Amino acid sequence: ILSTELNIIDNVLGKTNKKVLYKTYPQGNKNRYVDPDISLTKANNYKNIETYDGDADSRFFFGKSDLIITSRATSTIAWAIMTGTPTIYIDIKDQRQLSKEVYKLFEDSIFLFRYGETNWNVSLLNLINLPIKDILEKWNNKRKDRDTLIDFLFKKNNLKAGKVCSEEIIKIIN
Repeated sequence: ILSTELNIIDNVLGKTNKKVLYKTYPQGNKNRYVDPDISLTKANNYKNIETYDGDADSRFFFGKSDLIITSRATSTIAWAIMTGTPTIYIDIKDQRQLSKEVYKLFEDSIFLFRYGETNWNVSLLNLINLPIKDILEKWNNKRKDRDTLIDFLFKKNNLKAGKVCSEEIIKIIN
């Protein structure tokens, strides 16, 4: 995970023409390690990157952002998508990947990049470096597909959520 983060910092975030707020996941990392977080130290080497190592969850920063970049299938991606802010998701092999079905929905509805594919970082950097009005135009063109994604993720199984959750709890208890 660390080498991936350092690669993203060096080859994308540190090279962009945009100001970046870099936050590690999960929050509270400063209490997990004795040594300073290496990715935060690396990010601090770039003038365009401001780091955050506090305990606030990412979702509290999204309202102040023009663009959100996240990776790994965690609740962060849901929060990001629901803000309406243009969202970039970096899918990283063997690191909390999306299911095939969700991957296809993401591909059509948000900005999706597969870490490690040929020139993935160049393509990502090209998108980030666009003027924000151009990014917003591309984002707005994905609106209909994003509505489908939101329906699938948050509405489709909404009536079954309690039943599925209780069945899982019963399995754990028994």
